[in-house]
Amino acid sequence: MIREFLIDIKTLNKYLELTVPPRNKRSSHHSAEPFRKIIIKSLQQKTKVAHIFSVSQEQEYSRSFPSLKDYIWKLQKEEDMNRKETKKTKFSRSRLTFIFDQSFTVNQKKKKISKDFLTNTAS
Repeated sequence: MIREFLIDIKTLNKYLELTVPPRNKRSSHHSAEPFRKIIIKSLQQKTKVAHIFSVSQEQEYSRSFPSLKDYIWKLQKEEDMNRKETKKTKFSRSRLTFIFDQSFTVNQKKKKISKDFLTNTAS
């Protein structure tokens, strides 16, 4: 394997010891990155992509419409992921009543047990 791939034995050992394969991270930035604030502001105002493209061209964006469209799609996807992380769980009133009744019952039982324990140990 060392001869076939022309690598050092230490390199081979390093890769053999890995439990997860290494990931290559891209260090490049998208051509629309300098216009991120403008794009996000426009998206919040529910502006169409074509209008965002024309505004960014006025700001000297020189790439193509599909390139900008892909970048906007990526931004929207990131926003959706952030929104899912902060998603609130909704319960119906009947479900909330059931949850609170159960927790109230459990708390009452715990209080009763601790009271019984304290009175038994004090005697």
